[in-house]
Amino acid sequence: MPSLRLGLLVFLLIFTIPPGWCQPSFNADDMGVYIRDWLVCGPFPNQSPRVGSVSLEDYRSEGFDKDFLAPLGGESNVDPIVGDSFTDPSTGRTYEWKELQSEDDLISFENYFEENDHVDAYAFTHIGSPDEKRLILSVGSNDGIRVFLNGELVHSHLILRWLGKDTDYVPVTLRKGTNRLLIKVDESGGDWGFSARFLDYEKTLQSIRG
Repeated sequence: MPSLRLGLLVFLLIFTIPPGWCQPSFNADDMGVYIRDWLVCGPFPNQSPRVGSVSLEDYRSEGFDKDFLAPLGGESNVDPIVGDSFTDPSTGRTYEWKELQSEDDLISFENYFEENDHVDAYAFTHIGSPDEKRLILSVGSNDGIRVFLNGELVHSHLILRWLGKDTDYVPVTLRKGTNRLLIKVDESGGDWGFSARFLDYEKTLQSIRG
């Protein structure tokens, strides 16, 4: 009987887990550690000027402002799992969320995607937190970057720049439990990618202030 009860319990656990459920892939307690494991989706066409053809002040990007994830409910609502796919009604092209496990702190979209000029792409992960935390999300990007945390746009920086680490510091509050982190990276030309990690809130502010 004990083995029968155990088998029934395992069966119930497997079949009562809601669709799309998964463990957080990164723990917020690992402060200072760059997030290397992501789900990525793209590339999406971006009608942006060529680098050097306009000044940084005049640079505009259609893709940066466009919500390519609208068929999934939009950038604010997306919560994908590996293999989720959708079709862009405007182009008829199908996109799929795939795993990207980087060996480096810098996530290279340039090497991952064959199309890597005048495009945009997304990276998504779950962040687990044992309690509510006030932290700094430190990101770097080439080129522009947008960050959504639990559906809220917490950072938007349209820029042309080199790919580096810790160039933007974003104050955020993580909820207790699982948090949804979505990053969108804009690309005009050249290198393309981003980096992201969480830092202690007070220590980082003190460091910035000197």
